[in-house]
Amino acid sequence: TNLIVIVVVFILALVFGILGAAWLESKKVNMAFIPIGVDYFQVLAIFTGSNIPWPSYFKDILAVFSFFNIDIDIAAPECLDPNMTYAVKFILTMSAPLVVLFLMFLLFVFKLIKATFCKSCCRQEKFDWRWYISIFLIIVYFLYLTVTRRALEIFTCNPATPDDGFMWATFSSPECPYGLCRCYDSTRHEATKDFYQANFIGAAITFLCIYTLGFPLLVLVIIIKNKRAIKLDQLLRAYEMGDTQDEASDQTWEVRVKYHQLYYHYKPGKVYWLLWIIYRKVAIAVVAVVFYSNPGFQLALTILILFSAYVLQVRNKPYMSEVERLMEVAFHEHAVEEKNEKHMLMESAILNVKRRKEAQQRQGGRRGSAVILDFANQTMEGGRGKLSSSKKKNRSGQSKAQQYFFDYNTVELILLGSAIVVCASGIMFTTGQF
Repeated sequence: TNLIVIVVVFILALVFGILGAAWLESKKVNMAFIPIGVDYFQVLAIFTGSNIPWPSYFKDILAVFSFFNIDIDIAAPECLDPNMTYAVKFILTMSAPLVVLFLMFLLFVFKLIKATFCKSCCRQEKFDWRWYISIFLIIVYFLYLTVTRRALEIFTCNPATPDDGFMWATFSSPECPYGLCRCYDSTRHEATKDFYQANFIGAAITFLCIYTLGFPLLVLVIIIKNKRAIKLDQLLRAYEMGDTQDEASDQTWEVRVKYHQLYYHYKPGKVYWLLWIIYRKVAIAVVAVVFYSNPGFQLALTILILFSAYVLQVRNKPYMSEVERLMEVAFHEHAVEEKNEKHMLMESAILNVKRRKEAQQRQGGRRGSAVILDFANQTMEGGRGKLSSSKKKNRSGQSKAQQYFFDYNTVELILLGSAIVVCASGIMFTTGQF
């Protein structure tokens, strides 16, 4: 019975995650701060299971961060059911993306039935199945590190102290003698082929190939295939246009609805940045597995990865927060002045969107929204290359401190810096002097 409760709670957590993401999406909430914070907490939660002598109070803090990894271990299911095997936790974790896909399908069917038979209650709601692709991709992104760590956990084998000649897994299961599971050793095939850990090697490799490698490849293909439309969509976002299907072009609208969660936080020239973040998370997870028995070296390599990420963040500043949008508009207008072919093509598409918006507003008689309509025209004064006085006044309304600390690039830098400090603190604790 307890096992059924755990499975139900796990599925309910995924359901609430889907509904929460759907609600934020429907309200058009800018969720840039959410993935930045979740990425930070997920990386720190990796150290929960590391062989690092953290102080007890800090271990409790790291255990709380495990919540952001959607880690079933945080519920301590073994305490509810001592007979629960590791296989159950492995299957639950690895099936999470499939469960999300199934739940998204049920939500899609419900919305379809509602739109078909209850047209009066859906008058203000346009049903578009492509919207579910974006929600599914962002939830899978949040699950990415959880599934990857569970698959890599199968290969985390270390000698005992004192060494007994065998390698031991970091997980435990009632099916192993005294709950301690030995690892398979290819050099001692006959002696270790029947060990419990060997049963999961094939499944772990399969999920690493399909999910750990497959998801970044899927993101890469989507970005490469739709690169021009994505860049144009981000420029329209900087101009505060293209928010409705009637206003945007068919190409940019389709890309925005289906894939915007993959790129809409970033500048038009940095739409690939999500791949760098995935690489950073996987690299830290692999280091945690390979150097589990050497925590000092593990933390040193993690600092190297985080410091390289910090340098790349400083050099590129990839996030397009509110204070960066005018800069992107100015850069685009300057490129058009320089007769840059790609930007001239995008400028033509932007002008078409502006004309379409003007025609819609003339037909609807909505003169009160002229301020929004003229954003792109008033962004540059006297043509191109100079910010308008109205925009300067709007920006001067915010202090420099507000513009700096509410910039997503600043938030990312602060969190990366604090993660480096945490790793440096871990190295100090491994010396035994603290």
